Amino acid sequence: MTQPSPAPPAAHGRNHSFDVLRLLLAFFIVYTHTHSRYRFELDPITNSAVPAFFMLSGYFMMAHARQWHKMLGAARRMIVTMVVWTAVSYVVICWYRGRPATPGPTPLAMLAAINVDPFVGHLWYLSAYAYVLVAVAWLAGRNWLTRKAMALIICLPFIVYFAVEGIYWHNGWDSGFNEIVAFRHWLVPGLPCFLIGGIIARRNLRLRPWAAAALVAVLGAAAMAEIHVLKIRHISDTFFMTIPLAVSLILLANSVHLPHPNILSECGRRYSLHIYLVHPLLCLYVLADELYINPSPALFLLSPYLIFVLALAVSIAIYRAKQIKFIPLIVSKLYK
Repeated sequence: MTQPSPAPPAAHGRNHSFDVLRLLLAFFIVYTHTHSRYRFELDPITNSAVPAFFMLSGYFMMAHARQWHKMLGAARRMIVTMVVWTAVSYVVICWYRGRPATPGPTPLAMLAAINVDPFVGHLWYLSAYAYVLVAVAWLAGRNWLTRKAMALIICLPFIVYFAVEGIYWHNGWDSGFNEIVAFRHWLVPGLPCFLIGGIIARRNLRLRPWAAAALVAVLGAAAMAEIHVLKIRHISDTFFMTIPLAVSLILLANSVHLPHPNILSECGRRYSLHIYLVHPLLCLYVLADELYINPSPALFLLSPYLIFVLALAVSIAIYRAKQIKFIPLIVSKLYK
């Protein structure tokens, strides 16, 4: 979901483990959005994808002080991407319904505020990421990202978030919690996770590879136990163990140095953003009838893998399209 990034701060050149992680996280997102047999059972694992993507962005954007001035430009690109893909989503929905879609005033107002696209909804990440970049650039420009300030920015939003969620849960309010969507998501988990990624990069935090892998396994098991053993109920998709699990994935990538690219790393580096952009259109509209109307047992089990492969194929086509000279200028600039 992040654009191809500059080289990480490691002294040994680019670590392609992060690109492999991008591909894995893209698959997690496809899995959590696809109607399938084990979708809800694996939510404690797959929900770590979005926080981990924010951490990846912070890892690369905050690795060096010279990155600060690039944040506003990156925010602008995210907004342009959101607008373009909102238009693409509108066209696909009109094709699926056979008539023009007419969103109400609230969704249009959310779109005007660069909050959430009113047609598919998944583009909230782009707007939340843009808000995070602007906020971090503003804080950095005033030299407010001290250790104490960063500790407060990381901890306080999560404390408030889980307190508010507890109030909703205690009172049985199942609706309304997500209506602020990206305005919540940029603050939790966006901004704190972005800063966590920056801290990991600047301090080059790492473990022995076996210890990092063991940490991922332990926290993954704890995340599953939180939902399926302890039966802790959450209204939204950020669980107690979601953030620690995401941190462990970043530590694992930082601890296992891959000096040479491979097919997985190249797919993650080039296509993870496009997989994120394309996959909801496939599973909600293009293949909606096959997935939601009496799917076969095999399709119900394998649908996330099918959607992922199809989204990857479309992403490759989009990536290659930039080499076509007659492609519209805005698209060529967007995907350069």
